[in-house]
Amino acid sequence: MFGSSSGPVTISDVPNFIPSLAPLAAALTCHKPLGQLPLNPVDRSKQKLSRRWGTFRSYLVGGSVLSGLAGVLGMMPVMFAPTMFDAVVAANKPVLWFTFAVVLSFPVICFLSPVGSYIAYRRGNLRLAAIALLIPFMVAGALAIFWFLIEKYCDGNFTCLGKFI
Repeated sequence: MFGSSSGPVTISDVPNFIPSLAPLAAALTCHKPLGQLPLNPVDRSKQKLSRRWGTFRSYLVGGSVLSGLAGVLGMMPVMFAPTMFDAVVAANKPVLWFTFAVVLSFPVICFLSPVGSYIAYRRGNLRLAAIALLIPFMVAGALAIFWFLIEKYCDGNFTCLGKFI
């Protein structure tokens, strides 16, 4: 199955894409009890931390504070979002419904983004931690796009009869 047909299976014959089989394969080939083998092949406690680690952590703290402040400020448009549907014609506009959903979700995403970033950071996934803090910017970009569409095609009026919206 693994390795050559001329000799016994060694630990190097276990595929790299299946790291959970490495301790089991070592126990089978080395005749050591499974309890004496490391369960986690990568011991993160002994890894050297680079100088950038502290800088990255400060970026996460600063991004979390900014995200929390944006969430607090984002609650103001949430209070006025239902006024987009004051006119009867506005209830049939899909762009207004998407804008309404983005406005309502923005504070929630701003408050949950640092939590997700902290969980990813504690698990050692720094890329996911950084992406989690960038999600509010993506939502703010979507809000800017929808706002632009309303301004461009409806002149800022929610009751327009434009073809696009």
